[in-house]
Amino acid sequence: LTVHLCLHTVPGNRECARISSADIDSALAEGIRRGCVSALTEQGFPKYVWGWLGDDLYEARHINGPAGTYKGYRIEESERPLDRYGRLNREDSA
Repeated sequence: LTVHLCLHTVPGNRECARISSADIDSALAEGIRRGCVSALTEQGFPKYVWGWLGDDLYEARHINGPAGTYKGYRIEESERPLDRYGRLNREDSA
């Protein structure tokens, strides 16, 4: 699994670094397991997955590349997707 993690350094600006780690893999797997995914799929993978890394919520987007490649961004409270079932609540995540 390959993930490009983009960190918000200042509002409206994103600094990207290629990261492949157990923490990111775990956050993606946990997001998928909990159903924190969009209804849209690409190449058999959810187009969007949301998960927690530390105290921050991230959105990972499946990108045009090898299947299973995601680009992730830390998102602000105002960017959170509609979550009518409470799956994105921090206290429920591992």
